[in-house]
Amino acid sequence: ADEDVSNVTVGTLNNSSALGAVAGGAGSVAFRYSNYTGIAGAPNLQQLTTISFSFSSLTTGSNYNNGFQAYIDYNQDGDFADAGEQVYSSAASTSGPHTETGSFVVPISATLGITRMRVICIETTFPSATNYASSV
Repeated sequence: ADEDVSNVTVGTLNNSSALGAVAGGAGSVAFRYSNYTGIAGAPNLQQLTTISFSFSSLTTGSNYNNGFQAYIDYNQDGDFADAGEQVYSSAASTSGPHTETGSFVVPISATLGITRMRVICIETTFPSATNYASSV
């Protein structure tokens, strides 16, 4: 309840939210999960293209260690657990609000069409592949 994802920028996608904001998608819960499926416009990510990203967090004033992970459901099978679907993981946890940047390459095997992405920032506990990657 102290830290949250404040911005996700991936390619041309630039989606910001306020602390505790509830997105309009199914299953959204304040301070826990925001579903922007069908709300934020999907960027056009071409196969074999290097895509730049940035993820930012914000805080209510109390700072705790946290880290980001990002997944893309490249084969569109409804989960984020397949090999290669984790496109980013923080190198180390960071205390308080911060921005992390990087890039990834969309694989040639990626299924064409609109594909779901999940960005995770977990307060106090550094995210691992088993935290939320396989939940839909």
